[in-house]
Amino acid sequence: MDKGEDTNPLAQEMAECIITKGRAELQKYYPNAIYEGETTDEANSSANPKTFPEPLTLDLLEKHQELSESCK
Repeated sequence: MDKGEDTNPLAQEMAECIITKGRAELQKYYPNAIYEGETTDEANSSANPKTFPEPLTLDLLEKHQELSESCK
């Protein structure tokens, strides 16, 4: 999630570590491509994967959280 100027460098480093070192193992359990350049093995892909037209930003996340809370 891009937080602009509020981006935490340590969080960015952790995300990079997950992507470069942990993603191959994670694909055994969640095989759908989620990062640019990844491919999905058709034999293991979800039948109805969700895609969204815009990237998740902090503002959009907060709107989704507000909506979720208001539905309770």
